[in-house]
Amino acid sequence: MIELTKIPPCFFPRKWTHTYLYPNIKQPYLLLELCSYHGAVNCFKFLRTKFNSEITIECLELSFIGGNPEIMNECLKKFEPNENCMKYAIISHNIDFVAFLMNEYGIEVNLEDCIKYKNLQAFYIYLDKTNDIDHCFANSLSFHDQNLCKYLFSHGVDMYSKNLNSETVFVYAIRISKKEIIELLLLHGFDINTKNISGETALHLASKIHNTELIKYLVLHGSDVNSKDNDNKTPLHYLSKYDDIEITKFLILHGADVNAKDNKNRSILHYAAEYEEIGYGGESYFYCFPEDKCKEILELLISHGAEVDAKDNEGKSILLCATEHKCKEKIEVLISHGADMNTKDNEGKSIIHYAIEKRDQKIIRYLISVGIDIDVRDRENKTGLHYAVKDNNKEVIELLISHGSDINAKDNDSKTSLHLAVENNNIEIIEFLISHGSDINAKDNDSKTSLHLAVENNNIEIIEFLVSHGSDINAKDNDSKTSLHLAVENNNIEIIEFLVSHGSDINAKDESGQAPLYLAIVKNLQEITYFLIENGADVNSKENNYGDTALHYTVFNCHIECLALLILGGANVNAKDDLFGNTPLHYAVLFDDHKIADILLSVEVKADIDAKNMNGQTSLHLAVAKNNLRMVDFLIDHGADLNSRDNENKTPLHYATHLNNRVMVDELIRNGADVNAKDKENKTPLHYAAQLYNNEIVDTLISYDADLNSIDCKGIPAIRYLNRFKFAKKKKKDWLENEYEYECRKSLI
Repeated sequence: MIELTKIPPCFFPRKWTHTYLYPNIKQPYLLLELCSYHGAVNCFKFLRTKFNSEITIECLELSFIGGNPEIMNECLKKFEPNENCMKYAIISHNIDFVAFLMNEYGIEVNLEDCIKYKNLQAFYIYLDKTNDIDHCFANSLSFHDQNLCKYLFSHGVDMYSKNLNSETVFVYAIRISKKEIIELLLLHGFDINTKNISGETALHLASKIHNTELIKYLVLHGSDVNSKDNDNKTPLHYLSKYDDIEITKFLILHGADVNAKDNKNRSILHYAAEYEEIGYGGESYFYCFPEDKCKEILELLISHGAEVDAKDNEGKSILLCATEHKCKEKIEVLISHGADMNTKDNEGKSIIHYAIEKRDQKIIRYLISVGIDIDVRDRENKTGLHYAVKDNNKEVIELLISHGSDINAKDNDSKTSLHLAVENNNIEIIEFLISHGSDINAKDNDSKTSLHLAVENNNIEIIEFLVSHGSDINAKDNDSKTSLHLAVENNNIEIIEFLVSHGSDINAKDESGQAPLYLAIVKNLQEITYFLIENGADVNSKENNYGDTALHYTVFNCHIECLALLILGGANVNAKDDLFGNTPLHYAVLFDDHKIADILLSVEVKADIDAKNMNGQTSLHLAVAKNNLRMVDFLIDHGADLNSRDNENKTPLHYATHLNNRVMVDELIRNGADVNAKDKENKTPLHYAAQLYNNEIVDTLISYDADLNSIDCKGIPAIRYLNRFKFAKKKKKDWLENEYEYECRKSLI
């Protein structure tokens, strides 16, 4: 403690939590509170004088556990005691503290605390103070003192009063096997069939703890052998799992219903067919009584009319339960008494499925010997072989196949056992299945072969084995993907190299028209892209429904490295897609990608800068349409035709005018754009500028000698558009050389 106080105040923890010295406490405590808890008076004084530590209500409460009077008195100077103080006094078993709090401060003793912390003296004080004899009687057996219970009973208590767990003394006496109390209460007319909060009678409890002496005593004194608890279980449900022939027979002879069912529709025979489950070290195990008893209990119940094929709510028959609990002896008894070997649960699982799941070869061999259908299907159409393969159980697989199991049976997903073995990456089982006739090219509902699955799992060992044994390397799934497509999607160069070297179609296309090269480009897989190109991938193939080549897609995704690989591999840099007729350069301009555009227009590559798409647009048209002045300058610097016409005979200058971009208009004209170029309607940029009432562009065009008298297809000169849109007369005069010329032209209009 002294060492702790040497810690600088800025680092000193205000409260000590469970992460420090007290791992089980739920709330943090101050050091002063811990001194109170331990009764460490010297440390308490030291903290008070040296650090002026403040006394809290917790200090007072905990002092009744620590038990140091000096600390307690100091705390009482500041706080009044509360109920927690009484609780801690009861916990400490210091009766003087309990009496002190009750007499000096009027704090009541809590019966629940007396019972919980087994403080008999405090219990007596509570009884003396409250005279609550009924509740004291109901809880008296908590102290395991029969004399106390008898004493209280002798003072005329309510026999049916309940303890803190809502149980009567009678029920609690059964639980802890206090026969004297049981006899005492029954002698005084206690109802032997009274139930606790769980609906259990004394006979239920005696059966649960397998107290045969009490069971017989209760039955002989009128206990209802068919009484049901809240789970609809009778005493025989609980007793049957113990395989106790004598006591089971005793209950049956006294009228126990052997076909009674609980809330889960489980009969007595269901419980009898199972092993007793016991816990040890956090694990559960099944314990089996001696073999003869295992059989006898079932035979006893069946001989008294127990329904051998009864099913619970999950559709489990007694035979399925016995198999699930791996009890071969009980299975034999049930089958010998006519149990349905073809029974299935709600999931369609049969006895052979259960036996395989439990990996019990003895049961499997026995079932085969009595003629079980080893290829029976569950609800998912899985056979026992499917189960064994999924469980990687080679011994059972060998056993089933040696007895004729269908090695190529398919489940609802059309998966064979080989598919499942590949999914499990189990090469040993794969080798065994193929050596025994498994169809190596069988397809599931997705049309995937085992090779597809092996590639998806990136298992090169299995892939090599399958290919060496005749797997179709170019088989396609429902998406028309080959194994090579999947290997590219998985970015596995080792598998790709193997598949290509063994004849995989490098240009096979999937449902979307995509070859493996296209997928590599999409993912920017440069090593794979290089390998595929080097091994003959068609770099100019149109890869999807839009007619894009791989080069188009490198531009879409800005994959410069793959772009270089494709160009070096002979990709057509002027290839046009089918949707718009755009070249890669068109898209580089649309995406404002100067790096890619620069590569495409380099001296080495020489992409056609004036190539036109379906609308007759060059890259310059598109750059202007995007209002991208920087790209426009870039294209002009690389020699783009400023007067190229689209399908409507429009030049880039027309586009710039339409967009009201005066700066762009000025830039194009300064670099040689024809100011009087006409489109299909014979309109010049000036026509459009006037129609758009853009004074600035009109001024710019006229300043570059735009023809005011140029006539469009309707015979209208540009100057009439200026008049139509009501330009100021003075402004018009400024455009003309003199008033006379203006008047002459006005008369013409």
